[in-house]
Amino acid sequence: MTCLALVLASACGALPNPEPATVPARYEPPPARPAPVQEPVSAAAPAPAPAPTPATVLPRTPDSGVAVAYVGGQPIDVGELLSQWLHQDSLQVLEQLDHLVLGRLVVAEAGRLSVVADPARVEAAYRDAVAQIEKRIQVRRPGVTFDRYVDEALGLDPVRYREFLRDEALRGLLAERVVRAWVLASEHTLARVIVVKSDEDSGKVRAALDAGEPFEEVARRLSADGSAKDGGRVPPIVRSETVMGRLAFGTEIGKVGGPQYEKGAWLYLLVEARPEPLEGAWPAIAEAVEKSLAERPVAELEVSQWKPAMAERYQVDVTPLLRLAGQPTR
Repeated sequence: MTCLALVLASACGALPNPEPATVPARYEPPPARPAPVQEPVSAAAPAPAPAPTPATVLPRTPDSGVAVAYVGGQPIDVGELLSQWLHQDSLQVLEQLDHLVLGRLVVAEAGRLSVVADPARVEAAYRDAVAQIEKRIQVRRPGVTFDRYVDEALGLDPVRYREFLRDEALRGLLAERVVRAWVLASEHTLARVIVVKSDEDSGKVRAALDAGEPFEEVARRLSADGSAKDGGRVPPIVRSETVMGRLAFGTEIGKVGGPQYEKGAWLYLLVEARPEPLEGAWPAIAEAVEKSLAERPVAELEVSQWKPAMAERYQVDVTPLLRLAGQPTR
């Protein structure tokens, strides 16, 4: 919902959209201009310079046949819009495409596992999303209701916008469950980490651990990672060929692995457990997944491990966007 909130916040002060045209205007070519009269040129006078060739704008994108607007009866193709947007802000375009891809991956995986979302939770998540947006609206436009803001400031249909938010709430709940289900069904290690940025701090960590100071206390005191406030506790680490994955599965339970240097930092890792992976579809694993989510929400590390696995499972291909925008594909 963060992206939606940002969109709403940035749209404050915008005027409502005009009513869309139902029929494109008929294109009428301008009247032909009479040819200019050429004055006779004396033999001594230099020949006039040739008239410049009028500049022409060549089509930059393939014609998809899908018009997003008409000018003088001539269509603006959706490929032109994507090309314009991509060249102006490619990061935003690709971020929105990534959001759509993630949503499809979530729905596909939820279908495979037969995940069922509690309707009451969906409704609560939807209402919370609306409440968060209303709070931002009141900061910028006190007294303006949610529906009026969507209608007048965004130029969108409030009913359709609420449907969109409800769909987003459902996908969010499904995403939490399919990501955590995948993690718990994979080989994974429960661990704590300490991350330091210098040789000096690495030495301090080693000395403290050798002196018998509990790992979680050293993490709180010296770790530069965001997990320091929780004693270095991180989400489950799935077996992989990443630096952390190799360290997590190359260290005995109860032992500390490291220091492992990577990208300007030294990593220490305490392996606490390697639970048996869950097996079965949603009816068989739902209770364990829900209990796990109640104890700890899904973290970014889990999503970053889940996404490439799903992209491989469901064969994600985003080259059609690039082709539609007239970009070469690799």
